[in-house]
Amino acid sequence: MDRIENEDVDGLDEIVYLMKITRDSGIYNELKRAFKINLHLYNLEGIYSGEISQSKVYSQAKDTLGVLFPESGCIIRFYYVQKMYTLIELRYYMTVQRELDREDLRIIYSSGLDKSLIKGLNEFDNGLEYPETTLEFFQKLKMVKWENDDTKKFANNLRLLKNEFAYPGFSFVKYFRLSAIEDTFINFIGCCSAVNQERDYLSKKDIIIGYKTSLKLLNTDLAHYIVQNTENEPNRGYLVCDGCNGYYKLQIEESPDDFTSECECGGKLKYKEKLTSAEIQTIN
Repeated sequence: MDRIENEDVDGLDEIVYLMKITRDSGIYNELKRAFKINLHLYNLEGIYSGEISQSKVYSQAKDTLGVLFPESGCIIRFYYVQKMYTLIELRYYMTVQRELDREDLRIIYSSGLDKSLIKGLNEFDNGLEYPETTLEFFQKLKMVKWENDDTKKFANNLRLLKNEFAYPGFSFVKYFRLSAIEDTFINFIGCCSAVNQERDYLSKKDIIIGYKTSLKLLNTDLAHYIVQNTENEPNRGYLVCDGCNGYYKLQIEESPDDFTSECECGGKLKYKEKLTSAEIQTIN
């Protein structure tokens, strides 16, 4: 707290309060568990390229932003966009508590949540339809710089405070990559805030917006948020009885392993990813 006590920035007290709430509610601990289980999320592009390609935001960013290095003196490169999706995927996992599959990734990448975060920032969940991102937006985004050294120092001090809440003691060493994902996302959203306001520099106000968005994202049940705010309800598959022909549609947080293999009627339950219209008529 000593690092920021002399800062007079609107919204700073709210950020500190939200950090405490997120720590005390156990969200940070859940995030760390999700990260520990899902280290493979770093390599999603090669595995789920078909699902990723469904996102217009992802495609535009990849075509526009530098992959290896940002522009000279600037902040953003394509890596920052990738880490936005990693954080989304980790929060999604915190709800469903199972390994994500292609259907989950299809839903995440086609849900429009990425656009809502970029355009809506900390108001991403207000249900509004935000304008589409454009190549021009990402061209501007890649040219954003720090406003000055004081702003950069402010961001670093706030990062250290966040780490005290989220990764106390030596746990930071264990989770430094997770902390870096958060930091990258916060700066990415801050730069989006700057571009949305027609600026080419990252200010303290933008940093605050980055933290508000990150903390709200961590405290939002993304799996149910995506289902409620889009028509892209995940298809988890069906359990079909070979005796009574009844079937059960798996819910978003369920897997076939959560159930016994025997129906109440005594028949055997079999998992099917999809049911054809003919099968549904037969079952009904």
